[in-house]
Amino acid sequence: MDGISGRASIPVCGPYGVPDWRASVFQGHEVDVSIIIVNWNTRDLLRSCLRALASARGGVRAQVLVVDNGSIDGSPVLVAEEFPWVELVRNSENVGFARANNQAYQRARGRYVLLLNPDTEMRGGSIELMVEFLDADSQRAGVTAVLRNLDGTVQRYHKRLPRWRYVLFSETILRNLFPRNRWIRAFYMYDEPFQSMTEVEQPPAACFELCPAPALRCSGQCGCNRLPDGVGAAAGWCVSCREAASDR
Repeated sequence: MDGISGRASIPVCGPYGVPDWRASVFQGHEVDVSIIIVNWNTRDLLRSCLRALASARGGVRAQVLVVDNGSIDGSPVLVAEEFPWVELVRNSENVGFARANNQAYQRARGRYVLLLNPDTEMRGGSIELMVEFLDADSQRAGVTAVLRNLDGTVQRYHKRLPRWRYVLFSETILRNLFPRNRWIRAFYMYDEPFQSMTEVEQPPAACFELCPAPALRCSGQCGCNRLPDGVGAAAGWCVSCREAASDR
C-alpha cells in the first residue's frame, strides 16, 4: 500500500491549517484507529507528521497519541499549542521506543493501532485505505505501507522474518565480503517492486503495522499487554500479530 513519504519529505497534503479533530475522537470502541507516535527531539518533523494526518485519516475516526521522551527542542510545547486534539504523554527522560509505545497503548481506544514514526508523512486517505483493508477480512494480521524517498524511490525497510541464512549473510562479516548476496536480497526484499498487494513478514518500524488492538495483547512477554523490547522485538511482535490473526 503506497502511503508514506520518507524522512523530511515535502508536504503532500496541500496547505495546512490546524484541523479540528474533536469531532473525530470518540469514546470506547467507536474509535477506528489509535495512532501512536513516539518522539524524541524531532520537533519540525513531528509538526509535518501531525499536519499530514488530517488528510491521511480520510473518513475514519482517529485518536492520536504522542509520547515525548524528554525532548529538549520544544516538541511538547509544539504539540500542546498547535495540536490540542493530540493526547500528549510527557516523559522526563528517554524511556525507549518500546516502553513509550506501551504507555500510549494503555490509553488507546481504537479498534486498530498504528505505530508511526515522527519523520513520516502519510498521504491523503492512506489510513482510511488501511482500515478498509483490515475490515474486509478478519484473518488479516495487519497492514503496512510502502515508504518512499523524496525522489519516489522505495525505502528498503520491509523484511522477511530472520532465518539463520539471512542473519549469517546480513549481520556478520560475510555482508562485507558479499554485499549483494542472495540472502541479503531475500531478507530485505530487494527484488520486490511493491506495485501490488504483497505479503510482508516484518514491516518497517516507521509504519509499524496497523493491526487489530487485541493482537497487541498477544505480543508481550509473560502474558503482559506490552510491546517487547530488545533484540528481535520487532520480529517477535510481527509473529504474535500473525498468530493472533490465525486464532480469530
